[in-house]
Amino acid sequence: MKFHEKLQELRREYGFSQEVLAEKLDVSRQAVSKWESGQTYPETDKLIMLSEIFDVSLDQLIKGVAAEGSEKGFGGWSVDYSEFRRGGYEYKSEHTLWGLPVVHINFKRGQKAKGIVAVGWHAKGIVATGLYSIGVVSVGLLSVGLIGAGILSIGLGVSAGAISVGAISAGAVAVGVRAEGALEFPLLNSLILQLTNAGLR
Repeated sequence: MKFHEKLQELRREYGFSQEVLAEKLDVSRQAVSKWESGQTYPETDKLIMLSEIFDVSLDQLIKGVAAEGSEKGFGGWSVDYSEFRRGGYEYKSEHTLWGLPVVHINFKRGQKAKGIVAVGWHAKGIVATGLYSIGVVSVGLLSVGLIGAGILSIGLGVSAGAISVGAISAGAVAVGVRAEGALEFPLLNSLILQLTNAGLR
């Protein structure tokens, strides 16, 4: 992508008009218009200001490529952390399984991540990680799953968390068939005790 295309793309992503961007750079709107049409090129100090305004490296701005040392994820896709400041970040793998993306990462406000592996504020998947997560294996602030871990965790099988409910559970407050914690409510022990007491009467 050429500089003038990248500049126009960034300006639109940020919701700036040419006038607003010109004001931030202390130049005329016509100067911005000429940069975006490829007729002229900004001076070095203006390029530096543009990279700061849009929170991108000069390489990204001028060459339209990721800066050296940018983070790489699955399959070599690059992670641009500045997207978080512009309303969130989303990645969805092209490969699907059972109609779901193999990997779905979604940190956009008010949206859910749904995939085989789901990561986001609200995540649903086979393996799910998020503030609120539901999955076979689930990790989050509030997690529900066959195996769950989180501040408040409900695991149908194994659960660990500050408050934990599960067949096997561990936490500050633990409820389960087998429970370990500061406050524990082992349902199996309670059931055995009740049956024993009933048999003695």
